[in-house]
Amino acid sequence: MKHILQLATLTCLSLTTAWSQVAKSDFDELTLTPESYWNGSDGSKGFASGDAHFVNSYNSEWAYWDGGFVYSNTSDVTTGNYLNDFSAITGKDYSGNGIYAVGQAGYGGAVIKLTGTALNSTVNGFYVTNTTYAALVVKNGNSLSKKFGGTTGDDQDYFKLTIQGYSGEVLKTEKVDFYLADYRSSDNSLDYILKNWRWVDLRSLGNVDSLLLTLESSDNNEFGMLTPAYFAIDEFNAPLFSTLGGQAGSTAISKSDVSIVNWAQECTVTRGPQDISSGTALASFGEDALATGIATGASNSLVSLGDGGSAVLKFQHPIINGTGADFAVFENGFTSGAKLFAELAFVEVSSDGVHFFRFPAISNTSLTTQSGNATYTDPQLLYNLAGSAQGSYGTPFDLQELDGTAGLDINKITHVKIVDAVGSINPLYEALDKNGNAVNDPWPTAFASGGFDLDAVGVIHESSITGIITMRDKLNSISVYPNPAADRVNVSFVDSASEGILQLLDMTGNELASETIVVGTDKISLELTSLKQGVYVLLFNGDAQQFIKQ
Repeated sequence: MKHILQLATLTCLSLTTAWSQVAKSDFDELTLTPESYWNGSDGSKGFASGDAHFVNSYNSEWAYWDGGFVYSNTSDVTTGNYLNDFSAITGKDYSGNGIYAVGQAGYGGAVIKLTGTALNSTVNGFYVTNTTYAALVVKNGNSLSKKFGGTTGDDQDYFKLTIQGYSGEVLKTEKVDFYLADYRSSDNSLDYILKNWRWVDLRSLGNVDSLLLTLESSDNNEFGMLTPAYFAIDEFNAPLFSTLGGQAGSTAISKSDVSIVNWAQECTVTRGPQDISSGTALASFGEDALATGIATGASNSLVSLGDGGSAVLKFQHPIINGTGADFAVFENGFTSGAKLFAELAFVEVSSDGVHFFRFPAISNTSLTTQSGNATYTDPQLLYNLAGSAQGSYGTPFDLQELDGTAGLDINKITHVKIVDAVGSINPLYEALDKNGNAVNDPWPTAFASGGFDLDAVGVIHESSITGIITMRDKLNSISVYPNPAADRVNVSFVDSASEGILQLLDMTGNELASETIVVGTDKISLELTSLKQGVYVLLFNGDAQQFIKQ
């Protein structure tokens, strides 16, 4: 006997975001063949992306790009001469799979005009990096340009991008300086050439209707700058991240939020030093057990990790991938206005307690000055870093971001690891975010409670059917195929004399559908079109079999 089980249509919660809608320019709506560029030779004098127009100057008489912006997807990171003036030193755009813009600002600068809803508004910022041409000339020099640092490495050279805003026809006095290469430190180990994407915060410019970008270098002659006058940008006017907990636009989760269904049950801490640079004693404030159970928000109910220290937490049930955030990490950060005293940490997860995988974290804070013990940070510059919400609020983490990670089952997270981010911008001690930038937080914190202070980890989505799933190797009353399945899955009954209730469950144990199986049934077919992608369980007479809906 063969049955067809029709599933009721399931209502899925829509994924919402706290980020406001902005006129981001990521250039991905533009088209290029692989390893190519647009240089303005069509005479259009610019291009649009998002709510911005990027002005281009092309000399048609001599057939060359002589200023403003072009767009490119070329990936040459080794050719350091004028034949490679369209490539970013990163070899790719910010997202890793698209197009970026290249600016030339040697004569009169490069101009970006705001359009649409962005006109006469505050620009959040953009990501910037060097071109291959500029970076390699700064590093090695050539017949025209000097090697930065000179023969001894002591020359205090620099290569600087300056951004100013226009309001109407008037150039505003406010400006933002950003160093693409900086050799001015007396400590040569701190000299650098930017080779990754880094955020430039432009909010201090206020409301503008266009931007002027200019370049300045320490290497000049009587005719002007000798350093190649190029830079690359991406994600212009990208949205900022979450505000403080409890404010409009915040994704932070209150410790009393009803979405939290459980808390970490066990915690094992490996302490780091109070100050990693001086070999001081280990952080010692608090006990491991203080990080278990409900978040308190109290300063005396924490465990301090120290520089680079870590905590591994276990749970009553595995954490699973649901809609939106799946768990939240609580610290005891405190506020000053809209800013936060933020001691930050990376977050990693594991399905076996051995192999851990890190959430992609972003720190867009300035790396010009080391944050100290009196420094407050704008949380809107932080993403996927525990501690970016104030006390009594948790930083949320969504397992969907790690979907497809080899060796990780995002529907069976048994362990969460919290790793202190140190906070130093010194290359000897820095901890890097996903973009290769140092996480800059208050450092050094040479006292017993130094480093990240862990309050709790709250679970939002958990599996409540772990026990029955472990039985599937002991019972063989049903088989499920194909697995993974797309629109339909089949269930075969080993013993056609069996009878009972076949239940379809999600990973939280909720029953989505059921069918009474009578004696003589050898197979049924389940239609899956109304199910979202994910892991599900079929339960029959104590035999639980998981399958994946694609």
